[in-house]
Parts: sequence; structure tokens; C-alpha cells
Amino acid sequence: MDGRLSLSFLIGCGRNSSMKPYFDKLRDGVILPLVVCVFVALVVRILMIFLSPGPLRADEFFQYMEPAYYKLTGHGVLTWEWQAGIRSWLLPDMIAQILKAGYALGLGYSTIFVRIVFALCSLGLVAGFVYAGWVTEGISGAWICGMSAALWPDMVNDSFRTLGETVSGNIMALSVLIIYIAMKKQGKAHVGFPILFAFGLLTGLSFAFRFHLAPALCLEVMIVVWLTGVRSVLPVAAGLLLPVCMLGLVDYQTLGHPFQSIYKNFYLNVNEGVALRYGSMPAVFYPFGLFHLWGAAFLPLCWLFWKGMLEHRYMASIPLFILLYHSMISHKEISFVYAAIPILVLVASFALSKIARSGRAIHLSLLVGSLAIVELGVLASSYADAIHKNNRIMALQVKANKMPDMCGLALVGQDGGWWLSGGYSHMKPNRALYLLTDTTEGDVPSTKYNYVIGGDGYNIFNKDSQKIICKNDVCLYHVNSTCDGAPDYTQFSRTVVRMNR
Repeated sequence: MDGRLSLSFLIGCGRNSSMKPYFDKLRDGVILPLVVCVFVALVVRILMIFLSPGPLRADEFFQYMEPAYYKLTGHGVLTWEWQAGIRSWLLPDMIAQILKAGYALGLGYSTIFVRIVFALCSLGLVAGFVYAGWVTEGISGAWICGMSAALWPDMVNDSFRTLGETVSGNIMALSVLIIYIAMKKQGKAHVGFPILFAFGLLTGLSFAFRFHLAPALCLEVMIVVWLTGVRSVLPVAAGLLLPVCMLGLVDYQTLGHPFQSIYKNFYLNVNEGVALRYGSMPAVFYPFGLFHLWGAAFLPLCWLFWKGMLEHRYMASIPLFILLYHSMISHKEISFVYAAIPILVLVASFALSKIARSGRAIHLSLLVGSLAIVELGVLASSYADAIHKNNRIMALQVKANKMPDMCGLALVGQDGGWWLSGGYSHMKPNRALYLLTDTTEGDVPSTKYNYVIGGDGYNIFNKDSQKIICKNDVCLYHVNSTCDGAPDYTQFSRTVVRMNR
């Protein structure tokens, strides 16, 4: 009996001894931070999709999701940009294919499915951060860079948005990552042709989705060619030209001329000054805007970026250049400089990883946990209020869609907040959406809709309306209507175009 116990004990010890190197390798290798950071990123992004049904800004739905939905169903809001032919159909066409895939899976034309696909694609950026941190600062770099990408508020909140600037920004950051990792692993002069081709392909895609990033992309390409040598020109150019030619072809097929979405957009917004209709901001808008969003995290991030810039000056020059030349353009939105944020966060993460690796900081697990808490704190404190406000109209539209007797929905006046609605892509099928610029019916007979989204006082002037539910100062009303006549699916588009003349 004692012999059997001794033998079992020795076998068990042998097994534990043989497993120990495996667990040590798992603990000290890149696999564990990769799996954990990607999983955390996935959970947070999926959660945000359901917590933030509203748009980041109007273009998310009305410049991308609505054209895609229109292409599939014939119903959708087409703003003046689409009717003037200054927007490329490249991204809406891709969104349309995702909607079709969701329909084939029995989900209908689901915008939530589109957002989930976008969120899943953004996980590649998280994985890239983990590996870039690993090749730069070892295990501390993998954990810190990975957790930064997984939870940094902008990268979370923008990961699933159907916006050209966020899609293009993520692709640009990915192009920076793959060439950086390759140069660290293989040496600057020995980066393989497939990597250089992939780099060119990603920079070309980034340009195709957001041509406004062209100056920064040119800077990035010039830096890479200078670092890797003349041998890189051919594979980079070959990769870059493919998506650029694809953009020209799509514009030719849909708008009538190659690259019309670029030159006509530039002409109307710069030469004709159309962009100035939507506001002009001072040159300091972006630094102050980011300070407002990041709060107490702004100064530490800037300090870490400055520390990291000393060692990664070529990479750091890209986000600084994006901020610089966008600050010279009068019309500004924070999302326009999104492409700068992932790279800025990466450089700052390298600096923090170096401090952690040197032993001058707290234990790595405490540091990563503290980093996660800070990031989630910024997300909750700075972004939650804006997300809540942008959800109001969408929540009421969803409520109206659930009403079995709903034959049409009208958004009334400024309080109706049409730019925060979901358009036809978020409407019940075969139901029309109307936009009324005041509390009267205008060119829309009241018999065409029986639900209204308007200000809290709408029922004071419309005695036949019944308040159902309110979100802040906007409410959903039921109005008496016979629901007669054919739905007018183009009224919303006509009204939006008339408002922007």
C-alpha cells in the first residue's frame, strides 16, 4: 500500500514537473495577455453596442447606414451629399453586403449585426497592440499595450461605428502596427515583400475610406520607405494602388466619373465653402476637445506620449501631423482626428511599459488593473452623458416600432432631433418616416402617420395627441389618424435637402 502511494506521489510530481515549464511559458509569453485583452475588448464592445443604440454623430447613420439600406430596399434617407454625388459608395456597399449576410442568417437587415461585425474587426487592432508591446517591452508591454487598446474610451466607443473616419483610422493604425512589428522582428532592411505589400494595401484602404487622411498617409509611407530602403517602393506601391483603383472604379460605376467623391467633395467644401455652413471652430479645438473628453487622464497621457516620442519619434510624428493639419481646417469634429488617437495611445503605452519593465512602478498586475480602472472611469464619466443624450431619439423610435398599430412616424421640429434618429434602417419594414420642420403637417397629410416624436410641449398645441413616454425633453406621442393613403418614403430626404440649401 505504501509502495503504491509512493509511486503515485512520484508520478504526480513528475507530471507537475513536466507541466511547470508549460505554465511558466504561458505566464511569461504573449498568449495569455493576447487572449485576455481580446476577450475583455470583445465583451466591452458588445456591451457598448447595446448601451449605445444612438449615433456618435449624424453621419454614422445618414451618410453610411442609410445609403446601404436604401440600396437594398429602396427606402432610406439620402442627404444632399448623396444627391450631389460627393460621397463614395465604397463603404455603404460593404455595409450593404453585411446587411445581406445578416438577412441570410435570419436576422433581417439588422444594424446591430453590422455593428457587431465592425466590433469584431476592431479586435485585430487590440491583438496588434498586444504583439507590438510584446516585441518592444516584453510581458509588461504586452499587458499594458493590450489593455490600453482594449479599454481606451475612444477605441471602445468608435470600434463599432459606421463612420468613414473611424474605419479608416483603425486601418491606418493597423498599418502602423504591422510594419513596426516587422521592423522590430526582421530588421528595417529585411522586411519581407509580403509585409510591405500588406502595409501598402492597408494604407490604400485607409485612403479609400477617408481621403482626408491623405497627407498623414503620405507621411507614413515616406517614413516607411526611408526606413526600409528603396527596395520597398514597388511592393508598397503595388499594395496601395489596389484599393485606390477600386475607389476610382466604384465612383465611376456609381457616380459617373472616377474619384468624383474626392474632387467634387473638395470643390464644394473648399471652393464653394459648403462645409462652413456646419460651423467653424478655432485652431485649438482639438486639444481642448480631447482635454474635455479625457479629463484627468489627459495630462498623464500627454506626458507618457512625450516620453515615448523620444524613442518612437517617427511613429509619434503621425498623430501630431494629423492634429496639426486638421486644426488648419475650419470645420472640425472630434471624430475627424480619430486616426491620431490609437497611435497616440500606443506611443504612450510603450512609455508606460518601459517604466513598468524598469521596476520603477508598482507590480505589473496592479498597474494593469489600475490602468483598466482609469480607462473605464474616463469612459463612464466623460462619454456616458453624451451617449445617453444621443440615445433619446433612438429609444423613442424603437418604442414606436413596437406599437402594433403604427402606420407612420413623424419627427417634429428641432426637438424631434432627426439627426439623432436611425432613419429607415432602424424603422419597422414598410412604415414611412416623416420629417416635419414645425408643429404643422406641411406637405404631409396627418393621415399618413399616427405616432410623433417631438418636444415635451407638443401635446399643448395638438390636442388630439396622447403622450406615451418621454426621454429628457423629447417625447413619443400617439395621434388620431386613419392611416390612409400610400406611404411617402421620399419626404424625409426631400425635407433634409431643402433644409440644407
